[in-house]
Amino acid sequence: MSSGIDIVYLWCDASDPAWSAKRAACAKRHGLDLESSGNGACRTRGNDDLMYALRSLEKCASWIGRVFVVIADDNRPPSWLDVSNPRLRVVRHGEFMPPERLPCYSSVTIEHHLWNIEGLSERFLLANDDMMFYRPVGPDFFYAPDGYPYFRFGARKRAGDLGRFTSYRMNLVNAANLLAREYGDAGDLHKACSHYPHHNVDAYLKSDMRDCFEKFKADLVPTFELPFRSPLQVMHLLYKGHAIAIGHGHYRTARAHATANRPLWKRLLVHGWAESLQFVGRNWLVAERELRRYRPALFCCNDTEDTKPEYIQAMKATYERLFPEPSEFERGEAK
Repeated sequence: MSSGIDIVYLWCDASDPAWSAKRAACAKRHGLDLESSGNGACRTRGNDDLMYALRSLEKCASWIGRVFVVIADDNRPPSWLDVSNPRLRVVRHGEFMPPERLPCYSSVTIEHHLWNIEGLSERFLLANDDMMFYRPVGPDFFYAPDGYPYFRFGARKRAGDLGRFTSYRMNLVNAANLLAREYGDAGDLHKACSHYPHHNVDAYLKSDMRDCFEKFKADLVPTFELPFRSPLQVMHLLYKGHAIAIGHGHYRTARAHATANRPLWKRLLVHGWAESLQFVGRNWLVAERELRRYRPALFCCNDTEDTKPEYIQAMKATYERLFPEPSEFERGEAK
């Protein structure tokens, strides 16, 4: 039985030559190096992640209602995806974003407009295509008894963190600055702005996201001008912080006990039971072992500029062992 909670996946795939050519031409017009932080090839590789993400959803969270796959207007959906499935809807950017903001190759900008998707439920989950369910969870993993979302956070931000992945971290700083200007800097909002959001499936209320967008619209619209990711943009931490500030969301530590000098993917762990794991780079090679050890509810194999072909092969092998059964969202010939 459906819970009335939908899920939105962001998806793109650079193996579509027409889409990749248009993206490259757009970058050239803007004088942008596509290997710059935040816009490299790792941001657009398909890796078949979405197929396994949907398999994990069917295995561990079958209570989720409709599945919305957000895709660029000129990017072809994956050939294995059954677009006729009544629970599935492929949503083009042009369906929920204003034409003057297209084309758009920044997931940060796209996320600011998701509340405008027609037919999306009031309570919905947001995921990248590389975010997986590992063990069964229910709606109460994402929403508190009062109906408001849990927002999970992991490692504390440190003074030297802006040195790498500058675009991502500056986007967080920009969101924190807007929140502090509007709501001050105390209590759970301070904790939210001083820690990294866990990089995995999150829950939202569509009406709160819409109201937050309208409140900060004058600050956000100028950041939409560049079609690619940039340090000037504002991370969707803004929506988490807004909800926490108005009492419509709950700060939650993602079961962390690891120290800051441990690898990123170990900062959200508790032995035997974890809420969220993130694997980066070489850690893809040990993902399966660590998943068995910590049994997280969610995990993510995050593609980065440092990813090597052997890491991708290891990740795909892990996916196939974890989720060998095709989901209802795959075309008959692909099952």
